[in-house]
Amino acid sequence: MLQRCKWCGKPFNGSTSDYYCGRKCERDAESDEKEKKAEQHAKEEAERAKRHAELVEQAERATERAERKAERAKQRAEQVKLDCSNDAKQVERAERKAEQAERKSEQAKQRLERIKSGDYSGGGGCGTIISVLVVVAVAVFFWREYIRPYMDARNTEEQGTREAVTPIGKNAAAASSDGKNSVGENSVGYGKSFEYGGQIYKTVKIGDLLWTAQNLNYEPSNGNSWCNNTNCNKYGRLYDWKTAMSVCPSGYHLPTQQEWNNLVATAGGKDVAGRKLKAISGWNENGGGTDDFGFSALPGGGRQSEGVFNDVGDNGRWWTATEYSGSLAYYRSMYYNYDRVGEDYYGKSRGYSVRCVANN
Repeated sequence: MLQRCKWCGKPFNGSTSDYYCGRKCERDAESDEKEKKAEQHAKEEAERAKRHAELVEQAERATERAERKAERAKQRAEQVKLDCSNDAKQVERAERKAEQAERKSEQAKQRLERIKSGDYSGGGGCGTIISVLVVVAVAVFFWREYIRPYMDARNTEEQGTREAVTPIGKNAAAASSDGKNSVGENSVGYGKSFEYGGQIYKTVKIGDLLWTAQNLNYEPSNGNSWCNNTNCNKYGRLYDWKTAMSVCPSGYHLPTQQEWNNLVATAGGKDVAGRKLKAISGWNENGGGTDDFGFSALPGGGRQSEGVFNDVGDNGRWWTATEYSGSLAYYRSMYYNYDRVGEDYYGKSRGYSVRCVANN
């Protein structure tokens, strides 16, 4: 049967299943097809890179806006405290808005980091996600068929797990006085346990500092401390700053900003330290961490100056010994829905959790 070659157009005798007049034309056609696919792939990669850059730029602008709003809300709350100290409801509203702005700022930072790493979920919309999936599918096909043979996926390292930590309650079993446990990628060095107020507290060496490995649950005879919705045995008590400064047992003290800085740096820096310091369980919506260092942070929430309790299970806030001003002091925070360790300051009359550090 006489027909024309699909590549060169010359007539040749062949069957209906023959498309080329010879092997050379067939190879040339295959090569041309590969070049077209390579060109199409390059265009799609360029579009993907352009879109990625646009999303990063948008997220950076959104993060900057959120940070400015959080700072303005914080300043507004402090001004309301000074101008309307007798109006508890107005002060509470201003503080709540400041907390909400702070949380949105942290969420914006997290979204920016996700986008930088190529994770567009939660912000790019369905269209963006679908386009990314299409580009990925094309890239995988091209890589497998035309660049190199398919490579087996690398085996992921199984992350070490550890048993849940001992609760704070009076019947909590003491950890080994000088035992070493392996958690995740780090070797956890537990120190000697001690008894305080009828309860057993574990300690853990992180960097050069010996920390209590549980939130303090000691009710002092003087000062102010509270249970957040009767959760003291699980999350520890909340203390105002003045009480927190003197509530640690003999030989221990409330950690300073610098001591918290050392802890966060040892745990990988503020952007990831929250994940590594949070307890595996005890956080809402499976928001626990890996507890790589045995710090076992738990979210005791907080108590506002007017006596309103909030956020137990969602976030933890811990006082530092460092003052910002006569009425304000610094604290550190961790949330169930992000990996960072936050840093801020608020009124000393608020109720936050306490961790203690051994004296040098």
